[in-house]
Amino acid sequence: MLRALRYIAEYEGRSANREIEVLIKRYVAEFEKKNGKIEVDWEIPREKGQ
Repeated sequence: MLRALRYIAEYEGRSANREIEVLIKRYVAEFEKKNGKIEVDWEIPREKGQ
């Protein structure tokens, strides 16, 4: 699958990482269109003991 992803990314003129980012953004947008906006707390919680 990774080879296929790299092929598609190269075809689209993107890196594999950028292609993954594009796909995730499309997936989230599609989900939000069907289910409403996702409210996310972007602050990373500290691990216990820190």
